[in-house]
Amino acid sequence: ERRKGSGAGRGFAGVRTFTIAALAGALSQALGQPWLVFVAGLVIVVVVATMLIARSNLHRFSTEILTQTELRDALILAGAALVVLPLIPSQPLSWLGGINPRNLWRLVVLMVALQAAGYIALRLLGPRMGLALSGLVSGFISSTATVAALGSRARKDPLLQPSCIAGALFSSVATTIQLAIVAAAIYPPLLISLAPLLITGFVVSLIVGALSLIAHHPKSDIEAMGGHAFNLRHAIAFAALLSGVTRIGHLGKSSVGLESDRLSRGARGFCRRAFC
Repeated sequence: ERRKGSGAGRGFAGVRTFTIAALAGALSQALGQPWLVFVAGLVIVVVVATMLIARSNLHRFSTEILTQTELRDALILAGAALVVLPLIPSQPLSWLGGINPRNLWRLVVLMVALQAAGYIALRLLGPRMGLALSGLVSGFISSTATVAALGSRARKDPLLQPSCIAGALFSSVATTIQLAIVAAAIYPPLLISLAPLLITGFVVSLIVGALSLIAHHPKSDIEAMGGHAFNLRHAIAFAALLSGVTRIGHLGKSSVGLESDRLSRGARGFCRRAFC
């Protein structure tokens, strides 16, 4: 779409053409299940009609709003999730300390995706509501990764620090809601025991996040913002650190279990020798 140009020499292939081609490929793959053909045909018609209506907005977005850096970041994210991830081995490797490399890269992709989601929300809704809403939604996926992503954003642009703090706190609000839902679904009596803690965490996170959001009014020009949507190096470093800590904790737990089992066997042997 960016290379089509305009006027008499305008190219014929753009956003709509490539979208139709992608849908046609998906349809050809699904031909092994004939009942899907009719539904797929309807979907193609609807999508094409929608894109024809939105062609002016799509062209403006591709050529005026979307920067070259943002386009590059989108391609990197797509490649990391759709090309690299499926190719990575999915078994623990000894030279990685027993860490599964696919799980490690999956965490990198999640971290990058959360950073990109925050960036998009920042562009669309502004620094106050964008980061807060992004933190709340992302908290249902991974509060830890959300806090790390917002921390990276705050380090890059200190003017956004209050909004990043609010987003991190709102991710904790999402976590308490998620814990309550899980507890109610798996073992309802547990929800009664956890209720004071969950309510306290929910109320405190909500109030402090709202105060942080209301008290600060960053004035950065979001529409003119450039830069990268995410920091891949920070995402890799965070994923490696979290995986390493998790692995060390697992090894420590296994060592404690082995030592406990050894002591238990020793105690049983002593009891047999003493009383038998």
